[in-house]
Amino acid sequence: MIKAVIFDYGGVVVREKGPFKKIIAKKLRVSFKEFKKTLRFWFNKWKIAQINEKELWANTLKDLNRNFRIDILKKEIRNQRINNSVIGIVKDIKKKGKKVAILSNTGKEWFNDQKKKFGLDRLFDLIVVSFEEGTAKPEKMFYEIAAKRLGIEPKECVFVDDNESNVRAAEKTGMKGIVYKSARDLKKRLKI
Repeated sequence: MIKAVIFDYGGVVVREKGPFKKIIAKKLRVSFKEFKKTLRFWFNKWKIAQINEKELWANTLKDLNRNFRIDILKKEIRNQRINNSVIGIVKDIKKKGKKVAILSNTGKEWFNDQKKKFGLDRLFDLIVVSFEEGTAKPEKMFYEIAAKRLGIEPKECVFVDDNESNVRAAEKTGMKGIVYKSARDLKKRLKI
């Protein structure tokens, strides 16, 4: 029996207002591919708290041999909007007596701003983030931490993410996985 639904944050609970990576690459006058690759390298360190947000951007700019105002980059990455359709599903799940959680690969400064802005502590029973745990998706331990803190077995969880490889990793722990495509599709597939 399913007792909890665990949601990815970026791309599911919140959506980009625009293609921020493409916008930043254009502002920096570098190829999207080069920017994405460089940012991913430093993001992977930021999401597990090996560096802070200022270092994320400073190192990315240095590797790209660019000089740009970090405050503009920080503002661009925070250009998110809450996915009200998914929040509606979260509320419906809670009404049915199930638990809801967030499991996210993210950096401290950005996520703490988002958590406050959107009141995430009021919406979710549990929030597990990579920068606090020192591990991230698709590591098996990260999914297991969420289930354990919810007080249930992985097989009693549904995990929802827009990244298929993260969903497949969750399924290897015993969780049921759903690749997020739209709120309508998610509601249909949850069957809770």
